[in-house]
Amino acid sequence: MGERNRSSAHTPEPLSGYDTSFFHFSDESPMHTLKCLILDTSRRGSPLTLHDVHAATEPRLGLHPRARQRAVRSALLPGRYTWHDDPEFDLDHHLGESTIDGTEGFDELCGHLATEQLPGDRPLWHATLVHGLDGGRQAIVFRIHHSVMDGVGAANTLRLFTTDEPGRPLPTADVTHWDPPPVPDERGLRQHAMRNVPGWGRSLVTYAAETATTTSQRRRDGKLIRRRDDLIGFKSEATYGWTSPRFGGRRICARGSLSFDRFREIKEKHGVTINDVLVAVVGEAVATEAVDRDHERDDDEIAMFSIALDIDPERLCGNEIMAISVPMHTKGAPAERLRRIARTNRDQIELTRRQQDRRSVRITDLWARSFALGARVFAYRIPTMVANVVMANVPLSPTTRWIGDVEIVDFVSYAVLVQPIGINVTVYSYDGRMNIGLLTAPEVIDDPYRLIRRMADALDHLAED
Repeated sequence: MGERNRSSAHTPEPLSGYDTSFFHFSDESPMHTLKCLILDTSRRGSPLTLHDVHAATEPRLGLHPRARQRAVRSALLPGRYTWHDDPEFDLDHHLGESTIDGTEGFDELCGHLATEQLPGDRPLWHATLVHGLDGGRQAIVFRIHHSVMDGVGAANTLRLFTTDEPGRPLPTADVTHWDPPPVPDERGLRQHAMRNVPGWGRSLVTYAAETATTTSQRRRDGKLIRRRDDLIGFKSEATYGWTSPRFGGRRICARGSLSFDRFREIKEKHGVTINDVLVAVVGEAVATEAVDRDHERDDDEIAMFSIALDIDPERLCGNEIMAISVPMHTKGAPAERLRRIARTNRDQIELTRRQQDRRSVRITDLWARSFALGARVFAYRIPTMVANVVMANVPLSPTTRWIGDVEIVDFVSYAVLVQPIGINVTVYSYDGRMNIGLLTAPEVIDDPYRLIRRMADALDHLAED
């Protein structure tokens, strides 16, 4: 496994600007994701215990760099977070268990876990072993702060810690010794942060120079955006509606599955992508819900989704993504809507990548890592609301995965909500299914499963058109 197998201490590592940005919203919203593994233990003949989870996890902690690292910052330089090995790491603090009563109880537990903040004085993850699912199944629900990894990192991590056949040995860390130095005190943290100031200054100069040399191209891009009313630039196209009420910190979760084969058939029939089909499906569901709530309007709903910038199958940490905002074209016949969505998505991704490729420094690497107030200041320069719904689409595995003789029969992920967007739809393709994890708040929707049923109806409409 190369360098990943070393569990000896790591060199302190500054967080990227994108990773740091997730901490700036933590006071308003929980910023951790849920990764839910539904388990069938019938092959091993007995259910898992917390002792089993502990025994399986401990020798593999060294495989993931963040498993025993804390995100630490100086009190005087709050924007400068750094990953430090935690000398007080205790695996028992990161494991727990809960007993529920069937599917409804599992949804309630996931909502509770999505609401409950992770402690900031230890590594930013926690695993809950769940008993009592339908059919005698169990689950493990991982809470992982979004600063630790994005969807690609999560998929790579799951593949690393599982196998594609039962009974195959799992990788373990080569070194088990764990004796890191103490986390620096406030003075040490300030000194460490100040050592990175020259690099931050060079990045600022580089950003300014690249901005100056690309002014003419950015003007041409701006003209293209204004000419094409279905492209979104640095302007707000989303409007407030039922998706964007003020909501508190409580979260609710709902899950469902759609046929991956059906997505693929529609994709091949119309020459589009799986993501295009997903945008069309979610768009129709959101628009139908809006009509029922008397929020129908002439303009389109806006989706925000992320494009992976780094799809390296070895990458486990960090957020290497690029956010895209596109209209979901909710008016017209399903097939026509899909073709418009595909054109818009393709052009918007190309435009955003072109703007991204002209820069070696991203604005988030400047404002997010400089000081926490920068997030608030910069907010005045970007749209107040750039989407009605946030989406993610991650390929995971065409077949079920195994942990020894325990089968992972299902997988679902829930992401984060940031005001004022009250709906996040995360989809992982797993074992022939598009598994939906719908995260919302009680102030937004009273029956999240109704929205998932509308997605199933929308997929039927696309297949029939």
